[in-house]
Formats: sequence, C-alpha cells, structure tokens
Amino acid sequence: MRLAGLVALVIGAAAIFANPAAAGGGLTPEQRAEIEGMRTGAMTKLALREEPGDPIEAEFVNGNGATATVADFAGKVTVLNLWATWCPPCRKEMPSLNRLQAALEGSGAQVVTVAVQSGGRAKAKDFLKENMLYDLPGYADERNALPREVGILGLPTTLILDPQGREIGRVQGDAEWDAPEAEAVLRRLAEMTAAGG
Repeated sequence: MRLAGLVALVIGAAAIFANPAAAGGGLTPEQRAEIEGMRTGAMTKLALREEPGDPIEAEFVNGNGATATVADFAGKVTVLNLWATWCPPCRKEMPSLNRLQAALEGSGAQVVTVAVQSGGRAKAKDFLKENMLYDLPGYADERNALPREVGILGLPTTLILDPQGREIGRVQGDAEWDAPEAEAVLRRLAEMTAAGG
C-alpha cells in the first residue's frame, strides 16, 4: 500500500514538472508566446496577464438564488462573462457565447455568464429564455461583488480563468466568441493547463 502511494506521488510530481501551468504556476513563457501568436481576429482584444491573479472569491447566485462562486467551476478553463441586460454590446455577444459553450462541450473549457445588475437573476433568466440561449447558465451578481473584486472598467468584460479560478487574461468589450480563433485559444489553454498537458 505504501508503494502504491509513493508511485502515485512520483507520477503526480512528474506531471507537475512536465507542465508548470497545471501546477498552478501560470503559463510558461513558451505557452504565453504561443497564445499571443493566436490572438488574431476576434481574439485581438485578449490581454494576457504576466502572472495569474489570486483566486476570485466573490459570491453571486445561480438561477434558483443559491450562492455560487468561481470555485464551483474549478478544474476547467472558464470564460467568465460579466454582462447586463441593459447593455447593448452585452446583448449582442450573448448568442456567440451560447454557441461557444456548445462548441466547447468536452474540451476542458466552459462559459459562465453572470448578469451584473439589480434584479439580475430574474432579468438574466428572462433574457436567456426569450432568446433561446439554452447553453448559457443564468448567474447573477446583484451586489456588484465580482466587478469590485476584479476591477472592471465597463460591460461587457470577459475574464479567462485557469482551472484554479485565477484570471490569466481578459477581453474588455464585446467579441465574436463563436469565431474559430476564440474556440482555438480556449481549447489550447485548456490543454496547457490540464495535468500532463
């Protein structure tokens, strides 16, 4: 039994040394350079961080009013979109985020949308239903806790989080999230940050 534990420890350490991004150290310089080279078309607004931020801790709610945090989505690269139903650019990009979420199925990346506004839970739920955006989760932050913690300048703002819930990049303003280059960047980030990836 002790031997099995030792073997598991050695295998885990090997995976971490083989892939520092999986160990929580952020992207390597080579990985950053690769992603920088993929910032074309719809992804030209993507700004990568030099180092990952701290794990995001702000609380928000799901469509049923239950408390949620970024930690609930740990283990995958997360496209955390902060939006509001009163924001025209936000409304414009929601269908592309819906298509992106469907395209990322099984990829190690996911889309999480959080309506940042008073009455956001009901308003987001209605908007998503009316526009048949069934692949997007209807989360809301009616207290503006997320914007305060992550320091956004306006809506929409989309944070790209690593599997530990730390910001590794962001897009300020709307984007064509269903463009091939957006999916390619997110799939590659998911591969880079997966254990042994």
